[in-house]
Amino acid sequence: MNRTSRYYFHRSVLSLLIAAMIYAPPGMTAFTSNVIGVVNDETVDGSQRVDERGTTNNAHIINHGNQEVYGGISNGSVIDTGGHQEVSGHGSYQGQANNTVINGGSQTISEGGISTGTIINDKGTMSVLTNAKADATRIDNGGAMDVAGNATNTIINGGTQNIYNHGIATGTNINSGTQNIKSGGKADTTNISSGSKQVVEKGGTATGSNIRAGGTLIVDTGGIAHGVYLDTGSALVANTGAGTDIDGYQRSSHFTITGGRAEHVVLENTGQLTVVAQTSAVDTIVDAGGKLIVHEEAVAYTTRLNNGGILDVREKGSATGIQQSSQGALVATTRATRVTGTRADGVAFSIEQGAANNILLTNGGVLTVESDTTSAKTQVNAGGREIVKTKATATGTTLTGGEQIVEGVANETTINDGGIQTVSANGEAIKTTINEGGTLTVNDNGKATDIVQNSGAALQTSTANGIEISGTHQYGTFSIASNLATNMLLENGGNLLVLAGTEARDSTVDKGGAMQNLGQDSATKVNSGGQYTLGRSKDEFQALARAEDLQVSGGTAIVYAGTLANASVSGATGSLSLMTPRDNVTPVKLE
Repeated sequence: MNRTSRYYFHRSVLSLLIAAMIYAPPGMTAFTSNVIGVVNDETVDGSQRVDERGTTNNAHIINHGNQEVYGGISNGSVIDTGGHQEVSGHGSYQGQANNTVINGGSQTISEGGISTGTIINDKGTMSVLTNAKADATRIDNGGAMDVAGNATNTIINGGTQNIYNHGIATGTNINSGTQNIKSGGKADTTNISSGSKQVVEKGGTATGSNIRAGGTLIVDTGGIAHGVYLDTGSALVANTGAGTDIDGYQRSSHFTITGGRAEHVVLENTGQLTVVAQTSAVDTIVDAGGKLIVHEEAVAYTTRLNNGGILDVREKGSATGIQQSSQGALVATTRATRVTGTRADGVAFSIEQGAANNILLTNGGVLTVESDTTSAKTQVNAGGREIVKTKATATGTTLTGGEQIVEGVANETTINDGGIQTVSANGEAIKTTINEGGTLTVNDNGKATDIVQNSGAALQTSTANGIEISGTHQYGTFSIASNLATNMLLENGGNLLVLAGTEARDSTVDKGGAMQNLGQDSATKVNSGGQYTLGRSKDEFQALARAEDLQVSGGTAIVYAGTLANASVSGATGSLSLMTPRDNVTPVKLE
């Protein structure tokens, strides 16, 4: 036989194809290793090369599969986990990948390669290298695209696009997910929708970004963002650090952050501006959900603090000319260099030289009165808090729905409905007035003297070591000293815990009040709506507890353990219950 005849050639090729099909793994069709024509519907689990003469349609690249499109064309490939496709040019021929779907696998577009219409699903990755192009890519949830070449018209639906040095992304639409612009990377004309964000890192550049309501633009120190447009309800997160350069429009007004100075910035809906040392912010508007932070040696001038916004002035920071609304939150310390402004009610406030005056705290506002400093006439409304540190003094604070925590000294505090004053260990409250709906809590080793407890006010405390309390209420004077409580009035959320080895005398438990006795009490009166417990707290049973002359006058008394001597029950709603003792607890004893 003539081995060079065309018949021998055709028969040899046919025999090779038959052999390949015979030895292909079960359920899998053999693939063409070197594609120089057109092949369809192949499963690739090894190496396949598609040169400029070749085209593959609907290839399925599985684990250990690698398709190299070397100047050729790939249409409709699916890349599963462990599979890879690399697309590059060959001579004057561009490698092309069209309508690829990446299902956990990876695709690399190298120099001279171009991809169109790639879809990146969960755990799928796509890399566009220098001098490569990708158009109309879609990055779904969990997918990632790295760009060091050119990416156009990308849609991000929950995935991530990273733009590296020399990378350029143009016309990206972020419906949800994130675009990160690294040092040397650039993004132009990006649309950022609700729930999505664009992050410009140091050395990165964004131009013409359009941030819609609910979207976020984050510019790190040294990041650049020019021609930005922020819709109402969008968020800008930035700082005044070295190299940060931002300009654009918010609410049709021009704003800038450049050269260590921020002007006319609007902060809302998680937006945040951090003013760092030796820089400033001028004419900032802080709306609901926005936050302005002023660090040491930084200054904020003429800030408008609207309802739901937060202005946070740190130690040695300054903020002057503040216009504070009734629900604007000021967070400050008496170690701030200077804080001045006007409240919504027209009252001027200030913090200077370690003294705070007329501060309004509400809706997340906090004033920390540091050691060896003072506050006077602080107004603490719902959601506000004043913290008086050790060796600090607060005078004339009014609590209306807010809270004061006393670790130092608080003088002449007024507690109105919803207000709470908490005296911590070694703290002292002097001449506090508790009005209806207000609460005074005195913890172990706390001290509260000359208290005025008006009708409907709540006192919460115990007979623990170190507690010292004195004051007056509608039934006369009351006190706790040396582990003895005398003539306490408990109502409207008030409670007293009498610890083992301590004593209470002549207590009155009115509506909404509670008393727990683990020690000894005498002549306690439990009126309608009041509750008394003997021998048990939430933490323990106490067999040595004792109550004498208990008067249940319409209230409820429950005896878990201990001794009950000479008790009486009266009134239609009065009740006295003896509970079955638990194991290892001495049975209730009646005398």
